[in-house]
Amino acid sequence: MLKQFFIHAVQKNRLGHAYLFEGMQGVGKRDLALFLAKLVFCQERDTHEEPCLHCDYCRRIDEGNFPDVMEITPDGQTLKVDQMRELKQQLSKTAMEGHMKVCIIHDVDTLTTGAANSLLKFLEEPESSILFLLLT
Repeated sequence: MLKQFFIHAVQKNRLGHAYLFEGMQGVGKRDLALFLAKLVFCQERDTHEEPCLHCDYCRRIDEGNFPDVMEITPDGQTLKVDQMRELKQQLSKTAMEGHMKVCIIHDVDTLTTGAANSLLKFLEEPESSILFLLLT
């Protein structure tokens, strides 16, 4: 059902700039985030409703080797302000291969206060070329 929602949103060019995926560990938040990244970048999307899963972009996203998809995980127990500063620096650059950047932030509930404030500035002033997927 969520996959259909995102397929429709991408087809109609009505994708938001940020989404929060909340749920217990193991329910598939990361899988959904990667599905959405592949949906956005799939080279065969015009012939398929869902990502093809076999084009170069889909395979590289699965392998964690696509430069326009970034995954941020906590450094230790929390996501720190230095990680958000580094992310801000990475996101200030233009997309390398795709038309936008997708940023997946894991365990967003572990943000320190400084990191949360830094991330909030991005979320309040969205750029059309960045999609945030916040997992908690």
